Amino acid sequence: MTSIARVLTILCLIILPSCLVAQDPAPVAQATGAATTPAATTPIDRITFAGADPYTDTELRRVIQLHTGDMATEPLLTAAVQALSGTGLFADVSADIVLADGVHTLTFKLKPIPDDQLLRVSFANFIWLTPEEIDTALHRAIPLYHGKVGGPGKTADQIHAVLDGLLTRRHIQATIDQAVVSATREHPYPALEFRVTDPPIRLLSVNAVGGPVALVNAEVTAQKKAMAAPFNQGTSGVTTEDILLAPVRDAGYIGAKLADVKLLRSITSGGIGIIYSARIDAGPQYKVGSVAWSPNPVYSAEDFAHDCELQPGTLPREAALTDTRQAILNAFHKNGYIEAEVRVRSDLNAQNGTVNYTFYAVPGDSYRVSKVSTTGLSAEAQAEFDANFALKPGQVFNAPYVDNFLVNHPALKTLIRYGFSYQTLTNPETHELELTLNFSPAR
Repeated sequence: MTSIARVLTILCLIILPSCLVAQDPAPVAQATGAATTPAATTPIDRITFAGADPYTDTELRRVIQLHTGDMATEPLLTAAVQALSGTGLFADVSADIVLADGVHTLTFKLKPIPDDQLLRVSFANFIWLTPEEIDTALHRAIPLYHGKVGGPGKTADQIHAVLDGLLTRRHIQATIDQAVVSATREHPYPALEFRVTDPPIRLLSVNAVGGPVALVNAEVTAQKKAMAAPFNQGTSGVTTEDILLAPVRDAGYIGAKLADVKLLRSITSGGIGIIYSARIDAGPQYKVGSVAWSPNPVYSAEDFAHDCELQPGTLPREAALTDTRQAILNAFHKNGYIEAEVRVRSDLNAQNGTVNYTFYAVPGDSYRVSKVSTTGLSAEAQAEFDANFALKPGQVFNAPYVDNFLVNHPALKTLIRYGFSYQTLTNPETHELELTLNFSPAR
């Protein structure tokens, strides 16, 4: 589960009386602690932005729609601040207008959301468009588009509209959905994925050739898996390329890529079929060089040494990477870090044929339980639950404990007849969550 914490926009329009000069009688509002604004006769002589990186002044001016010579009225300044905040890219936005040496300078103070807290944008199956066409159209239409968004919201809706317009101009009627997808080994970051859901798009056939001879049978199996999975030529989630190259990368060819990719579209009764062909460029075979982790109070160096399944000199197996990441993630989930992500950086050393791995965590915030409730239990089962469920309000939320509650309590006489799912309702301001377990009789 991925969420982006945001600070409510604060509009601070402050005029410093000490900056007034005698020859300029323009009325100026005094700061009193509440949001105030200059009189309507105050002109904007200069516009600046503080803390804007990585966004340029030109991009930001396109968002605020203010120009020198405009009057600094409250509606205009409020609209400008809200426009910046509405992009979802800033944790805080404020605006100050100051009179100095006869010049009214309007400064927007910005606090961009850190890059690793934003969602990358991925386009799964827009088979009629090239990535360059999509990127150019989005940069033209959305001033602050850098390939990332703060989450579903205004910018995501703008992206959706641009994609819809590109397809419509090609006389293509399509339904586009968007969803947040989790990080994977090959794409270690959450992303906002856009996908065409109607007409359905699927692989009719796959022909990927050129890999190591010893892996031919494994490649045939991978191609069948790719045909059974959703077609994905994007940059997040489990892509078609990831599936096709999995056997090669798991054999140590971790720099393997697909070249000469060709898609031949075929209209079928069930939608659009893709005849997919490519050449596997395996590259050199690598072995594990070094494996590193930056210890912290949640997960120590000793924990990592115990759990890490990657050993120097061995092949960099996908299963070993996955299991090591999961062991680290479990430690964070046990300590209330429900939004934690564990990422892996791979540094290839072609000279000596090794790959060095660095594991690191993006923990987010730790949450405590504020309330535990259940649904679907009989009175007897509820009493057994109350007596045995150890996670109580005030404690740090432990997701693995909840996940394995029934598995770890096989002797329960009544609850063992049930299965359950659970939901969490989080409050990012208090870092608390409400836990609801929904029980139903096991089949």
